[in-house]
Amino acid sequence: MYQETVITGYLDDIRVSSTARYTSNFAAPTAAFTSDGDTVALIQSKASNLIGADVSGQGNHFTEENLAAADQATDTPTNNFATLNPLLKSVANPTVLSEGNCKSVLVGSSNADWAGGSTIGLSAGKWYWEIKVPTLDTALIGITDNPAEVVRSSVQELTYDVAIGYGYTAKASGPGSGYKRINEAGTQVDSAYGDTYDNTDIIGVALNIDDLELKFYKDNVVQNSGTAIDIIASTNSGFYFPAATKIGTATSTFEFNFGGCPAFALASAESDENGYGNFEYAPPSGFLAICTKNLGSDGG
Repeated sequence: MYQETVITGYLDDIRVSSTARYTSNFAAPTAAFTSDGDTVALIQSKASNLIGADVSGQGNHFTEENLAAADQATDTPTNNFATLNPLLKSVANPTVLSEGNCKSVLVGSSNADWAGGSTIGLSAGKWYWEIKVPTLDTALIGITDNPAEVVRSSVQELTYDVAIGYGYTAKASGPGSGYKRINEAGTQVDSAYGDTYDNTDIIGVALNIDDLELKFYKDNVVQNSGTAIDIIASTNSGFYFPAATKIGTATSTFEFNFGGCPAFALASAESDENGYGNFEYAPPSGFLAICTKNLGSDGG
């Protein structure tokens, strides 16, 4: 008898056996399957170069179709990566989250609007993430100390009317070819910083809370000749959150990659020095993906 089953979704830890394993009521196993003499194939999706690798030793590898190593979502109950917080959405215009809450589409014409902040706040350590802006009017990406405060703000902008905020904008009409926007204790200052960027560029963000520095990378090239943006040590919330906003009137899309489920396609799969995350570019030395395993080791 031949029976075809169609499953819409993702599977892992797949074991094909030459004998019936369960012929009556049974308790679902909680440990990963292991290979034995009756195992024909065992797919655990652990290989970096072959998602459908058979680890049983029988060589019955699955054929991958429209999948790459970077398509793996490595969240588990013991290691979870940051995403955009679905509770922190714009109240002025619709905010549509997708791609595992790593992609934010801001719809509407409000002059300043909120793309969202991360689910994990950071209080210590060195951290790296990437952002792509496939459709933008004027993007502003960076960090804030209190994303909930941004949502309550009448203007809803990353560094305007917020206690603490630091951002890097693509806009070319500011003080330089690109510029930074800093807000500390309600005082906003714009100044030259780096290059402009467009919808093809990947912006890397390197937040060093230990040394109170923030750097941005455009396609793996550090901006502002490597001179960091200084950030203050004490914030109202005690944390910094990765965040983004638009400060123009057009619909804008932001695609985040915190290392767990990239919202944009990757040509490579670079991890941090602890072996966590999939990034387009390798994080700078000492900088880690924002995930709970790294929080435990680094104390963020």
